[in-house]
Amino acid sequence: MRIAVNLSVSPELVAAARARGINLSRVLEQRLTELLATTPSDPFAEENAEAVAAYNARVAAAGTFSDEHRSF
Repeated sequence: MRIAVNLSVSPELVAAARARGINLSRVLEQRLTELLATTPSDPFAEENAEAVAAYNARVAAAGTFSDEHRSF
């Protein structure tokens, strides 16, 4: 199943693609598939993995500031 979408593309690019018989929908779908396969789904987690690991190690070793006050 496919859905229709609206895109803004340079008229020169569209004309050149059409002149060469390039299917814009197919090209977009193929390229989006490639990008989604190589782009992390959670960039924050990937960019901050080292800091999160260091924080988790510190909490595991020393606990949190509220450990003595929690009732759960």
